[in-house]
Amino acid sequence: NLFRIEDAGNGKWRVVTKDDGVTSILNLNELPDFFRQIKDNTGYIIHPDEVLADNFSFIMIAQGNQAYTAKFSEEGKKLLADVEQILRRK
Repeated sequence: NLFRIEDAGNGKWRVVTKDDGVTSILNLNELPDFFRQIKDNTGYIIHPDEVLADNFSFIMIAQGNQAYTAKFSEEGKKLLADVEQILRRK
């Protein structure tokens, strides 16, 4: 699940949940911008780090097999190219 966080002050953050203390208040169907940003390369979307990790692994696999990227949408391929460009910066 994705959770909203709030600045609790003094450099600390608080996870916002429903009254049960564990359920997210966010509904992914109401967050179209999230999917616009991460594209459709992975279904493992529990955390931004995991989205990036999956895309990084796809970039690495494609280094030895360019045909590997054929399975991704055009937007997904662009995301991989953009991430790779950032990683190659010196």
